[in-house]
Amino acid sequence: MKILLTAIGSTGDILPFVALAEALKKAGHSVKVCSYNVYKSHFDKINIPFAAVGPALDLDKVGAVRDRLKRLSPFKQLDFLVNDVFLQEGEKFYNDFLVASQGYHFGV
Repeated sequence: MKILLTAIGSTGDILPFVALAEALKKAGHSVKVCSYNVYKSHFDKINIPFAAVGPALDLDKVGAVRDRLKRLSPFKQLDFLVNDVFLQEGEKFYNDFLVASQGYHFGV
């Protein structure tokens, strides 16, 4: 089966997908992972095809966002992430995923 894994988040959110992709590959499946450009090396190490989706991340900007989040309440954090980060690039994510998913049977 051809399986497309989508892993969006911080490094802690991505690392479980490394193990999952490797296990699926060992089980005989064809696997590709979609995520931010900065995580490509994690999947290159285990020879899993990778498609960068969404905006190219600059780790310095990610650090600035993380610092800003520390100063906000949990509800303000969610509002900021959804409205000022994720929704700003929603169309790009969608289009990138459409291209990456061509020919795959199942997505996670």
